[in-house]
Amino acid sequence: MNKNSFIYWIIIAILFLCLLGAVAMILIQRSQGGLSLPFLTPAQSATAVSADASPAAPSAKVTIVMPKTSVSPLLATSTPEASTAGTKPAACGQQGSQTYLIVARDASFWESPYGADAIRLAHVNFDATTASIISLPRTLVVSTPKLEAAYGIKTSQLGDIYALVIQREGGRDSPEANLKAVEALAQAVYDNFGVAPQHYFVMKENSLWKTIDALGGVQVSLPQALQISGISYPAGAQTLTGERAQWYARHLPSNASEWDRLQRQDLLLSGIKQRLAEPDILLKVPALYQQFQSSLITDLNLEHITQLACVGQKMSSGQMTVEALPQKMCTPGQNGSLKLSDLQSAQQWIASKLGQ
Repeated sequence: MNKNSFIYWIIIAILFLCLLGAVAMILIQRSQGGLSLPFLTPAQSATAVSADASPAAPSAKVTIVMPKTSVSPLLATSTPEASTAGTKPAACGQQGSQTYLIVARDASFWESPYGADAIRLAHVNFDATTASIISLPRTLVVSTPKLEAAYGIKTSQLGDIYALVIQREGGRDSPEANLKAVEALAQAVYDNFGVAPQHYFVMKENSLWKTIDALGGVQVSLPQALQISGISYPAGAQTLTGERAQWYARHLPSNASEWDRLQRQDLLLSGIKQRLAEPDILLKVPALYQQFQSSLITDLNLEHITQLACVGQKMSSGQMTVEALPQKMCTPGQNGSLKLSDLQSAQQWIASKLGQ
């Protein structure tokens, strides 16, 4: 996997969907709330914190209980964790670290496979100016007991959770439904892997297409020639338009694995990173945020996103890693699904990669 594609990925690329496959809708919630996991139940030796239960009812509170060993109180605040005394001055106005859930919604939303087309967890350490991002297969089957009472979902592919909850909550055009869907996905991630995202990005369908066209295309060097939906992709260096890039990112033939697609997506993100690294692009961050905010659901405000961009600029290639859940940890299931062969090993691997 390309390990250098995170930097501007999480800054603007995330902003306008340089995240594979394309997907999501409008800005729902700014920094006042953060994610909430309403289905969490009290755990032994746990610390309780409060968070807003819903942007629609800001006065309502929900008690979120997290083990004391967690990296931070789950979504209790929209600001990064406090650093310990004696650490170096805050980088780019922030201290501590944050974990982000990044989702790209499928453009063919009501056709299988549907829901979240791409799922990423990103951990940014503002003190050390490092970042780690991992890819989770959308077809990975997980247990979702805390979603069963509300949505009747006991087990599900990760990507399907998003669509199933949206259908139940009022449809994909509803801001509240999309917020509930991303919270349900965050709940599933926490229940299975012990990672509690504090913030989220959900990308709108076709955002990748529009963003790459706005950037003037993206340069990539393809390792082999491909034929995708009647479009020819020769091997070697070339500039992809938004439409060609989107097809390239989403393509998953029946004889290929999810990891083949993850590799193509990371190659594309690397090309976008190089384009975003050009000074004329970085200077346009605030304006681009305003222009593309209709393509994004997030609880972050412009200040927080600009701080992410600042940290990204300070990172060298060795300070950021991009990896996928190892293929050896999964076994094939029915209808193209994947199952974890060893949940504990997967949890340990994810924790080690995200610095938890």
